[in-house]
Amino acid sequence: MAKRVDLRGLQVRHPVDRRMIKDCIRNYGDFELNEDTVVLDLGCNIGGFQYWLKDSPIKQYIGVDAFEDNIRFYRENNLPDRPNFELFHGAATTSDEETHSFFVYEDDKLGSSNGQSNPSSRQKAKRTKELKVPNFNIDKLIEKYQPTILKMDIKGTEMLWLAKNEGKMPSCVKQWFAEIYGARPSMRYDAEFWPLQKQQGFELTFLYPTERFKNMGSWYDLPNLGKPNVNASLYDLNIKPSFVFIFFTV
Repeated sequence: MAKRVDLRGLQVRHPVDRRMIKDCIRNYGDFELNEDTVVLDLGCNIGGFQYWLKDSPIKQYIGVDAFEDNIRFYRENNLPDRPNFELFHGAATTSDEETHSFFVYEDDKLGSSNGQSNPSSRQKAKRTKELKVPNFNIDKLIEKYQPTILKMDIKGTEMLWLAKNEGKMPSCVKQWFAEIYGARPSMRYDAEFWPLQKQQGFELTFLYPTERFKNMGSWYDLPNLGKPNVNASLYDLNIKPSFVFIFFTV
């Protein structure tokens, strides 16, 4: 597929990439970056985070993505020529297995934005192509790289990781971003994990729903997190309603 230059200086393959770049530009602008910043980007796709990093003297960047075409395109087109920037092909999970099954549509050409690492039976019925990819244990990545910024867009594995760690954020992480898919996970996060992270000193700086989420009814206003910003527009990828969060420590 022919590449072209996005208006924001990053190469893209198709309209979904373009929308993803715009999404990253909107979501990641609140991160505070400096010479001591270490970014662990789980679900890095083709490098949307680079829009914010291109002029920043951060210490280190590590990107992980389960879809090999994403990593290949990222490395060839959007990865800066900086020795402290690394990319890895594989799934970020809570397990210690050497490989992990990643499920995509049989004719998938859109990258991991449509893939699932831990699919439900309904999701798996639609995503019939199973890819065996290298596995990276999230806790071991954090232990190795000591990220100050943790970004997670890994299709539901965020909640598995939070549950495994009883909602506690590693002490090295000062800012984090997560996309939580679905009404029930969002409500669980609001009730169970957010109060614990708030006790750690985290504050909510960004809360955003998909367009579809705005119209879903009573659980739209979460008791602890409150109402999201509904004034800006977000494209709808026909996924379940989701919240997007960014937090930072005080």
